[in-house]
Amino acid sequence: MKQIIFFLFLVIFPHYIFTQVSIPELRCLEVLNNGDVSINWLPSNDVNGDFIAYEIFYSVNINGPYTLISTINNINTTNYLHVSAQANMYKVHYYIKAKYGSPINYTENSDTLSTIYLSLTDPLNGTAILSWNELHQPPLTSFSNYEILREYPSGIWSTIGNTISTNFIDTIYPCSASISYQIKQIDNSGCYSLSNISSGIFHNLMPPKSPFLDSVTVLSNGSAALGWQPSNSADVIAYIIYKYESGFWTPIDTVSGTNYYVYSDSNADESAEQYRVAALDSCGNTSPLSNAIETIFLNGSLDICNNIFYLSWNHPTGVLNIEKYKIFLSKNTQPFIEISNTIRDSFNLPIDDTVGYWCVFIQSINNLGNTQSSNVLCFNFKKPSLPAYVKFRKADFINNRINISWKCPPHTSTLGFSLYRSTDSLISFKKIATIQKNLTGDYIFVDPLTNYTSYPIFYTLATIDSCGNEVFQSDTVSTICLNGTVNFDITNSLFWQGKASSSVINLQQILHKKIDNQPYLELNLPFDQRTYLDDLVDLEDIESSGHFSYQIEWIVYLDNPFDDYDTIHSLWLDLFQPPRIYIPTGFTPNSHLDVNKIFKPSGIFLKAKDYSFTIFDRNGRIVFETNDLDKGWDGNSFDGKPEPEQLYVYLLKITLINGKVFEKRGIVMLYR
Repeated sequence: MKQIIFFLFLVIFPHYIFTQVSIPELRCLEVLNNGDVSINWLPSNDVNGDFIAYEIFYSVNINGPYTLISTINNINTTNYLHVSAQANMYKVHYYIKAKYGSPINYTENSDTLSTIYLSLTDPLNGTAILSWNELHQPPLTSFSNYEILREYPSGIWSTIGNTISTNFIDTIYPCSASISYQIKQIDNSGCYSLSNISSGIFHNLMPPKSPFLDSVTVLSNGSAALGWQPSNSADVIAYIIYKYESGFWTPIDTVSGTNYYVYSDSNADESAEQYRVAALDSCGNTSPLSNAIETIFLNGSLDICNNIFYLSWNHPTGVLNIEKYKIFLSKNTQPFIEISNTIRDSFNLPIDDTVGYWCVFIQSINNLGNTQSSNVLCFNFKKPSLPAYVKFRKADFINNRINISWKCPPHTSTLGFSLYRSTDSLISFKKIATIQKNLTGDYIFVDPLTNYTSYPIFYTLATIDSCGNEVFQSDTVSTICLNGTVNFDITNSLFWQGKASSSVINLQQILHKKIDNQPYLELNLPFDQRTYLDDLVDLEDIESSGHFSYQIEWIVYLDNPFDDYDTIHSLWLDLFQPPRIYIPTGFTPNSHLDVNKIFKPSGIFLKAKDYSFTIFDRNGRIVFETNDLDKGWDGNSFDGKPEPEQLYVYLLKITLINGKVFEKRGIVMLYR
């Protein structure tokens, strides 16, 4: 019996499973203008043809009771129009299910959907507030965002927004108008839901947003030029310009179609002025006044003697986050160029030697890049006159001191000169002396400097005018700096540099050489040569103490205003080649070669002031000594007797004429 029951279960239960009809899916509710509702759903699946009908239920309350409003026998029908649903007055609710089989069965209910009911509120501030309910909570995954539709003007519908929220605020721009709204939501099945149409008469009572005043620039003719960022309100038709006068903000003009205005009656070139702007919309609403901005008023005073035009200006009220002020200058009607900038409200404008009509203005710039210019301030400038020239003759080493000479014609407006020195290759100059003017126009100054660097020492002159100001009018000269190195290959490398006066038009160059402080050579070199390698191969070189001295001399011809010849010298450079000494390790008096019969040091650069060569036997007894560089040991004792064949110790001491001492100890083998 159990086997029969199990067999029947296997046969009947699968048939029941595969003949069941699926739940229809309710997707869209479209509210028509008259309140009827168009209902759309996805059909049931019916594999075995058991479908009987769809039953659609309706309620004005989400929690019921629900009333059957239609039975539809065609499984392929997916739309039903519920007449007189009154969904334009309130939201209504629907679900659907399918009837099938024999005996009759029902699918579960579909999701319950509610019509979208749109409410409209006029807060009397120039906006419309829209709010509505959801079709289903939570929203089905097949739903899209909400589209906000607006009818304005009459008969013209347009989409004005898209949101996932169930509320929306629309800004009203017409002064007074009847406006209708509707909410639309599309389902991915292809149908869409529509809310009721909600309408109202709205008034634009909201003032436009204020513009932002960027800057108020003073033009070259004294007019004030205002620039502002337009109001964000779309219905602005004009802007009202205000000026602060006698404690009140007074409207001075109304302009349209621009965010730039020039006030020609301004007196901003005489004093600072303040301005504001307001927006005016098409309904006559006026925005609050914008931020106030003050013009920059520039004034100044000229100090001829200090060559400075002292500038000062007000920090313009209302201009925020000023990062800097740029200073612009024009000379003799040339274009303005930026010459400097500052974060202060003042600037000392240095005056150069350009005589004529100078004009200057200030421009502020803030962190947003907005600029604002001051009035243009002009002045005539005539600087105290200067001599026609200030020319260096030379910077020369005379008796190991630097003599600087120059020429300047006598001039009534000149008080004297300031002499500047650079010991760091023109990186910086330091003032070392002030020289009063004389009647001849020829000047010589001996620099007290005694610690000379390995670089040329440069000099320049500043002329002191009648105001006591220094004006750098001269050229630049330097000493000749001679340097050198001692090389292992028995050569000396020389290199030098220097700058002659700009008046020099011809130059001859001579290298002077001394050996052990005795003049030895004068060598003519090309005038542009700046290095020399001295190969110490002459007998005079190698028989010296290794002390070599060098000097560079320039013989120059100077053009106007000198028109004569002169000489310029470097310091003497002393280089010391170390002695090269050779001492054999053994010798024999019995050699057939004379050079091997005598034991003595040999080498180059051995010219000595003091010399001693001493030889000891193994007991410390002196067997030989001499102070003569040319004498050596013949292997005999002082009494002429031959010393035995053995090792001996020697001690060599040499004091060169330059004072350097060389000492060497060693062992030598005497062979018999």
